[in-house]
Amino acid sequence: MYTVKSVSDRRRAPVRSLVAVLAAGAALCLGACTFDTAGLEPPANNASCGNGVLETGETCDGGDLGGQTCAGLGFESGVLGCGAGCAGFDTSNCTGEGPVCGDGEIEGAEVCDGTNLDGQTCVTRGFDAGELACAAGCATFDTSDCTGSGPVCGDGEINGDETCDGTNLDGQTCVTRGFVSGTLQCAGDCAAFVTDACLGQFCGNDVLEGTETCDGTDLGGETCATQGFFSGQLACGIGCAAFDLSDCTLCGNAFIDPGELCDGTLGVFGTCEELGCRSGEVACNADCTGVTNAGCYTGHDEDADGVDDNCDACPTWHEDVQADGDHDGLGDVCESPAGSTVLTRFVTFEPFTSNTGNWSASGGSWNWGADHVVGEDTIGGNYYHNLQMTVSTLGVEATFYHPEPGSLMSNYTSVVFGVQHNGLGNTQSAGWACSFKRNSSELVLFKYGTTGWSSQTTAAVSTSAVDGQWRKLRGVASTAGIRCYYLDEAGTSVNVTYTDNEGVTAASGKVGLRTYNEKAVFTSFITYQ
Repeated sequence: MYTVKSVSDRRRAPVRSLVAVLAAGAALCLGACTFDTAGLEPPANNASCGNGVLETGETCDGGDLGGQTCAGLGFESGVLGCGAGCAGFDTSNCTGEGPVCGDGEIEGAEVCDGTNLDGQTCVTRGFDAGELACAAGCATFDTSDCTGSGPVCGDGEINGDETCDGTNLDGQTCVTRGFVSGTLQCAGDCAAFVTDACLGQFCGNDVLEGTETCDGTDLGGETCATQGFFSGQLACGIGCAAFDLSDCTLCGNAFIDPGELCDGTLGVFGTCEELGCRSGEVACNADCTGVTNAGCYTGHDEDADGVDDNCDACPTWHEDVQADGDHDGLGDVCESPAGSTVLTRFVTFEPFTSNTGNWSASGGSWNWGADHVVGEDTIGGNYYHNLQMTVSTLGVEATFYHPEPGSLMSNYTSVVFGVQHNGLGNTQSAGWACSFKRNSSELVLFKYGTTGWSSQTTAAVSTSAVDGQWRKLRGVASTAGIRCYYLDEAGTSVNVTYTDNEGVTAASGKVGLRTYNEKAVFTSFITYQ
């Protein structure tokens, strides 16, 4: 006679087989053999598959999927179903490849895959020692080679494969399991939750049903506005019993409500000038919790120093410290090299992004690109800003680079100022040009008179700067004379000065750019007074 006295050692194959037979109600004995069933526990699975309620031993039941979805199982999307016998999910309507058991990657609902045990061992599963493995199907661990008693169901501790243990539900409730209310319980074998005492329809299927207030994306047509707010994104709360109003707001209703510091124009204080910017308006931020200076910004940083052009003391010079020794709003590095009191403010700044309407060409080819304008011609072309400088003290500056080697002929890149016309068509009658002559590496100050352009003074430019590196030209007119400055990325700085016998007022007029037998890419243009 083969007698089973106990099932305490569940890892012994004969015991497992007999328990399975007894649980199935199909035990047979032929001859004189008998079974001693005193030590056997009654079957734990009393579930009724098909009643739509997830019970002990079931993976799902009808529409009760225990909160699982196609995405939760590793698929891209789709509608998850419950398979025959409630023993597994039906993923036939899920889209995407889904998890592949055997590829060594833990995906979707897999707890392991091949030798990839996600860091788990026999010890972490509640045993004393041994070799843990992944079971076929990748849904559970194979603990047959683990030694020791293993996790003990009923000790109140969640160990190994236990989902819960007694009253220890690992923080889960009926609501977190997708129901409206009720009392969640742990199954007798600690392998699953018992939702028999949970109340309400299934929450999480994106369908508003029964007593649900909402369900996922199905809000029943409700919005933040219908809930008494001004704007925002309404959501469904946990358990489908109430709306989640956390993203709803009264901000924007032009009234300072509790928790708001401003709304619209109410509560707004300060100016862009006080924040160190030259123009714009401060405003209430998007959530009404404070004032933002976004209206002071142009959204462009020409010198890439982290300061918006409109708030940069020197928008064409990269500098970590916005130094302004005389506090006139014009940074120290932008001041006239002849003295910090010569120039006191910006008049206009052009980073060549989208202000083509501010310019007009007089000869040559001028083509706008991304954050620059390309000037190119063979006989001399001017590109004038619409600004007319009418005072005796002014500064004009341009930053540019040469994109390719130049010709061996005379070739110039210039900033022009004090340009005047005699009224006959577009004929020029006066003007100044601070020019870099590339072929001979010279800085040249030109004046336009009755005989056209003529050189007034020059200086050699000895530099290691190459094509592609930035260069700057600056023309400054003041009571001290006409000055022409050259600077470049290699650190070279050269200047010349000329005293105009016609008086410095001759510098009043149009400002702009000029190329002669040259091609230059201009990245910025700025004027000062």
